[in-house]
Amino acid sequence: MLNNLGDALCATGDPEGIGHLERSVEIRREAGDRMGEAQAANNLADAYQRLGRANAALDLLWRALDLNRKVGDRFGESIALVNLGDVLLGLDRAGEAIDCLLQARETSIGIGDVDGIGYALHWLGCCYLSSGRDATALDCFRQALTSHQASGNRQRQAVTLRFLGRALARNELAAEARESWTQAAIVFEELGDSADAAEVRAEQDASGIS
Repeated sequence: MLNNLGDALCATGDPEGIGHLERSVEIRREAGDRMGEAQAANNLADAYQRLGRANAALDLLWRALDLNRKVGDRFGESIALVNLGDVLLGLDRAGEAIDCLLQARETSIGIGDVDGIGYALHWLGCCYLSSGRDATALDCFRQALTSHQASGNRQRQAVTLRFLGRALARNELAAEARESWTQAAIVFEELGDSADAAEVRAEQDASGIS
């Protein structure tokens, strides 16, 4: 309950959520619930990252990865690896991030998690884009979009379409970028996320592609 309450409060920006998640990690560690500890550690790491505490998030995610591997939870392992890639990329450690994300993709392939494959590919695209490997980034985003479409995850479809638009614009593929951004905004609106839809349109306007 502490884990779920903490996660929900952090999602709304309520600082009390941190304390609940920290206590959840402690209780599960004391109880020897390694799978539960990994879950709570992952959620707490996400909250720390949003607060700018990236190094604390990394420590928790390495712990979550180790715990998931010990209990044989390959789905949890793939999530921890993707989240590690996200945090490492934010610390400008793209090489390490790519290594984690390639492992995440292989883990998701191994368990047949199509959406997980797409999630890893999306973040690989972000890493390659930040490293100037634009062609590889475009390929990853396109594969990620296909995976998210196959799994029916529309929220992740919208996010990947947004990043694909960004990558296409950077490579002066204006017509494709326009289409990708337009589709991203449409999906966000259909999901009731007007704020992200507006951000996508603002990004497109700022690029000069209309």
